[in-house]
Amino acid sequence: MRIALIILMAITASGCISADYKYGDYWVLDEKGQKFDKAVTEQCASNKIKTNGATATSSQIIAPYFIPLFYLSQKSDKKIVVTLENKNCPSLSIKSDDKNVLAYTADSLNSEHCHIYITQPKHANRITINTLNPKYDCEKFTINLVKKSFFCVRQTEFGGSPGCEKSL
Repeated sequence: MRIALIILMAITASGCISADYKYGDYWVLDEKGQKFDKAVTEQCASNKIKTNGATATSSQIIAPYFIPLFYLSQKSDKKIVVTLENKNCPSLSIKSDDKNVLAYTADSLNSEHCHIYITQPKHANRITINTLNPKYDCEKFTINLVKKSFFCVRQTEFGGSPGCEKSL
């Protein structure tokens, strides 16, 4: 009986017949939604924008023998970080798709980049960032962030399952 139990535990731990399901939401730049004036884009070399892809929600179900047993939930990121390749942090208007104004902070920390920290909205699928009263033409832009979803089924492996990057 002990040998059967040890073999069963070894099979389950090795992942031969167990799986886990991972799903959730994360924030990314909407490439189609970035609006730069064509003449301004040609003149301004420093209009590169990046985001941290903040996780809005993430959950996982561990399912040995494909029977869901354990539910794990990761904490959401508290802030969405947008990085502009620009020394100056312009004044911004940040709104969610339900027209709520979102709180944010911005700093450049004596670097070549402006970091914008946006509070994670609770019930939104889109965020629009607009500059207010730009000092230079290079600072005039609109950035759209959209919430994307992911889902993947992974074979559970001893030492950790592979990531879900392909489904992101």
